[in-house]
Amino acid sequence: MPRVGSDARFFVQVGRAAQRLGIAVRIEAQARVEMQEVARDRIHEIRHEESCSVFRVTPPNRDDIAAWVCLSWNKLTTTTIIGGFSRVGVLGDTHVADFDTERSEAIVEELAEELRCLGALGKPVHSEHDIRSDSDEN
Repeated sequence: MPRVGSDARFFVQVGRAAQRLGIAVRIEAQARVEMQEVARDRIHEIRHEESCSVFRVTPPNRDDIAAWVCLSWNKLTTTTIIGGFSRVGVLGDTHVADFDTERSEAIVEELAEELRCLGALGKPVHSEHDIRSDSDEN
């Protein structure tokens, strides 16, 4: 008889464990449902907080792009630049020439004056006038 009592206790314990497991599964399922409801409510709130605001990307202007390019080039060493061009086969003469700034400026001024006399120079074009984008109209 002692065997029957211990078997009965075992099955009672197994039954209780199964009940606890069943309860735990139901609690977990209910918790998931409630978390999803909370998440749905929060998403709904966020969507309706600023329903009229639109995110607009503003394209960079030419001055910004030119500044980025200059900044990038200035971070490179002369050796790196020459090495890069030589690897792709577009390297020209790498000797540094003596540069006469005063003479060059005089030549440029002389050429500009000749072009003015010929009527070949019009009004100057500024970066904000030569290209328009949709963002300029807003």
